[in-house]
Amino acid sequence: MPTEISAGGIPMDTLKVLMVVSGLGSVGGIQTMLLNLSRELKEKNVDIHVASLGFSSGFEKEFLELGVKTHVIGESDNNISISYTRFQRLLRLIRDFRPHIVHSHAYANFYARAVSLFCRNPVYVETHHSVFEPGWKYKTFMKTTDQLCNYYTHVCKKGLEYYREKGLFKADKSGFIHNGVDEREFYFDSEERIRFRTENNLFNNFVFTYIGRFSNHDKNLTLLLNAFSCVVKKYPHARLMLVGSGKDEKIIRQHCKFLEIEKYVIFYGETRNPRIVMNGSDCLVLSSNFEGFPMVIVEAMACQLPIIATSVGGIHEAVIDDKTGFLVPPKNEKLFCNKMIDMIELNEKTLSEIKNNQLHYFKNNFTAAVMADKYMQLYISLLRENQIR
Repeated sequence: MPTEISAGGIPMDTLKVLMVVSGLGSVGGIQTMLLNLSRELKEKNVDIHVASLGFSSGFEKEFLELGVKTHVIGESDNNISISYTRFQRLLRLIRDFRPHIVHSHAYANFYARAVSLFCRNPVYVETHHSVFEPGWKYKTFMKTTDQLCNYYTHVCKKGLEYYREKGLFKADKSGFIHNGVDEREFYFDSEERIRFRTENNLFNNFVFTYIGRFSNHDKNLTLLLNAFSCVVKKYPHARLMLVGSGKDEKIIRQHCKFLEIEKYVIFYGETRNPRIVMNGSDCLVLSSNFEGFPMVIVEAMACQLPIIATSVGGIHEAVIDDKTGFLVPPKNEKLFCNKMIDMIELNEKTLSEIKNNQLHYFKNNFTAAVMADKYMQLYISLLRENQIR
């Protein structure tokens, strides 16, 4: 029996959406956001397929468990340069699946626009995930192909305003929708905390944790290590846990050795369950030079894990200074160090208030259900506007 809400005459249980993403070979913010969105839309009986432009290894299993079919239309997750083969495969997939909505993400937006030249019937929605200074080639492409996309979204208000200011988003066909986290997957668990700290011999330590790519250019892990080296001089029981991997891991390890803090820094590796690490930690740290709206910030809020982060991109839209976390200007090593020391010295009353504020703000703004409802409203509006049936 069709649901009561319909989109342009399409019952929700027959609505078809094709998500297009650069790759599913690694666990990143885009992939996690896409998984959360797909889960919520499946619960609304939307037929979801995911197209990966790159090689998929492992993460596609998460989608298959939801009943979401994935299509690998590329050869390498590390190289998504323009390819006629990928273009041809994506075009064929759209013609075979016949989705009502094609929703592309990040670099996959280029392919979606190209395909829309030959297949105009679906509604094309783009989500942009980062905030960066666009080069002239990117600006030219965005402006000259604007008519090939029905609507742009950004994952944060800051990004939306920036792209509108640069003339890349038109005000009448753009908006922002924050990334959302599944509160059934991320929550505080005291038993999990005890178990993690016992297994990793961290009972008497204050644990700062970074979770993300080891990419010094954008994440500025060198600054984080420099700041932490000052912290351990005053509080030698402090530890810095680095969770993830990436091209700059060797550089980061060498810098630890240079600073003589190897015994205080834990290279944890990658994890498929960051909630366990968050529950075992005392503070999340993010020293980025630039960001969009990082998933890890919202995940930490759901776990009531205090946050110290640089005020870049849309981070300030979730981390409200002194209320749901602490903000530091980017590239300011001394202030970051001071804030880490302040975190260790924080009294229990203030700490409890911050954690309560985090959970309240998260539930009202950043759950996967809130995100999916906003995207569903957008889909319905665009289908009615374009009379897609």
